[in-house]
Amino acid sequence: MDNSKKFFVDYKPDEFKFRFGSISSIQASVGAKLRSGATREEFTTRDGDEIFLDTLHPDNDPEARPDAPIAIMLHGLASSARIPYVQRLIKASSMAGFRAVGINLRCSTHKLNKRPQLYHAGFTDDLEDVVNHLAQRYPAAKIVMSAYSLGGSILLNYLGKCDVPAAVVGALAVCAPLALDGSIMDSTIFHRAIFRPACMKVLRENMGYMATYPEVREQAQKAMKVAAIRDFDDAWTAPVNGFDGYQDYYHKMSAVHVMPKIRVPTLILHARDDVIVPKRLVAPGLQTMRDNSALVHVVTKHGGHCGFCGAQDGDGLTWLERETVRLFSHYVKV
Repeated sequence: MDNSKKFFVDYKPDEFKFRFGSISSIQASVGAKLRSGATREEFTTRDGDEIFLDTLHPDNDPEARPDAPIAIMLHGLASSARIPYVQRLIKASSMAGFRAVGINLRCSTHKLNKRPQLYHAGFTDDLEDVVNHLAQRYPAAKIVMSAYSLGGSILLNYLGKCDVPAAVVGALAVCAPLALDGSIMDSTIFHRAIFRPACMKVLRENMGYMATYPEVREQAQKAMKVAAIRDFDDAWTAPVNGFDGYQDYYHKMSAVHVMPKIRVPTLILHARDDVIVPKRLVAPGLQTMRDNSALVHVVTKHGGHCGFCGAQDGDGLTWLERETVRLFSHYVKV
């Protein structure tokens, strides 16, 4: 077991407003924009669809330094690799010598897919395809991964149920729900007024794309009319992906069920004031994280949902990116 417990333990908000999880959570998505300089590349999935990878190669050359370690990032629900915290991590990882790859999950780039498929909390196919591709293209490189929110659920499911290449030496899941519950976006007026409308706006746009496919048009049109995440999962995610309703989907795709099988060193980071993934979505995995020596759980007092906000350094990076790169560097040296 490595000593990754020393990471992410010292977060303290440097502004009073970031002591409130709600403000940190909003800031995570709408904070200062930074473009990493990554190039957007098309990637063909196993079912013939296309997703896009925001990649920053060493020296901006795909063939340069084939042994450079690779850092893969995965965004959360109703987002993309253009979200500020992913762009900052792409830049930070590149500066530290990594080949940085931000995955844009299906339909997250405002482009009609070739297949009627969206991502969900346990949809690991595209992540598995990208990892295998990079491991084969750069056989001398070690691979580390970081994923946020729902992307963290995808990452944990991947690590627990897929055939992970030996090149993958470490992972970080930030504010990932270990158990799923779609009612969280409806729990308070704050959620219903801010977070739910923002997510549903993107999901409805995705359904507009999906409605062009006759085989799922009925589900897409139904999902476009709902207002809650749970109802969206019941109208779209469950029936299109072969689940018997949203409860069946939440139960089967909760990462807690596969976490005992994870063998890759993985740090799971949560904040006590997370307004999207509260303690009840983390508690089911506590015993597993204690029992599985590959897992390290770190909980900070503040941070909100994927926020951990604070002053940016001269390169536009915050504590979260700097600490993540420290962890990445630790993984590739162990």
